[in-house]
Amino acid sequence: MNKLDINVKDQFGTCYAVEATLDDVVINPNKTHERIKYIIVENELLRPNFEMLFESSKNGKIYKILEPMI
Repeated sequence: MNKLDINVKDQFGTCYAVEATLDDVVINPNKTHERIKYIIVENELLRPNFEMLFESSKNGKIYKILEPMI
C-alpha cells in the first residue's frame, strides 16, 4: 500500500497533518483522493464515507481533505 502525507481540517477549523494509505489500484492517476483507503488521526484509523469525510468514533470530529492531491 502507498502512503501519503496530507492535510485535513476538522469541523471546527483546526488543521492536521496526517498519513493516508492509498489503494494500489490506479484507475485515474489525476484522482488520488479517491484512492484513499483510510487516514490515521491521533492513532485512530478512519475510513472515508461516500462524501470523502472521515468521522472519528473516539472524539466525534469529522475530518475533510484540505487540498486536492495529484
